Amino acid sequence: MRALMWIYAACFTLATATLAFAQDADPRFDSADPAKAPLSVPLDRLEQRINDDPAADGIRMSITTEGRILRLDILSMPGTTSMAATERVIFMTARVAQADYDEMRFSDQGVDLFIIDGETIRAIGRQFVWGEEGKGQNPIHLMRLFVDGLKQPDGSRAAPPFNGSLLGDTNATMQFLTKVFAPAWVLRNTTVQ
Repeated sequence: MRALMWIYAACFTLATATLAFAQDADPRFDSADPAKAPLSVPLDRLEQRINDDPAADGIRMSITTEGRILRLDILSMPGTTSMAATERVIFMTARVAQADYDEMRFSDQGVDLFIIDGETIRAIGRQFVWGEEGKGQNPIHLMRLFVDGLKQPDGSRAAPPFNGSLLGDTNATMQFLTKVFAPAWVLRNTTVQ
């Protein structure tokens, strides 16, 4: 069993390294807008950058750092904004934030609810290009990667394991986002305007 886990970990590491190399070379993930350049915004200016972007659909976030931890907390959102916009804001943040963090935590009033590894979320962010036709990765695929990488604060997996079926994994992703992630993080204490 231990050998199988080692083989799985080695394969995952190789796949992640290959994905990172492929992303850097893939022009689909480049943006014509310099404001969307990957890893371009210092963490101390990130909150203003995200909150002021029209693609945030009025979502107001608190984005703070504590050592090598980047914390996101949704403070308010318009009642007309869809839940899908919250994933967009996360992916926007992951794309433009400088890589000065080891993990991204989704918190509510100082309580950490979910965690994702910095390398994982940056890889997702690198592939996310908003507002440009024909650019970026399919957002549904990115949502699957996001949910697959989420962990509970104790380090355990947040969502049930995927089964490898495209439709099954997509359904599990959407179920997790709407029934677990949104109620726990987005709606917990968020002010709806």
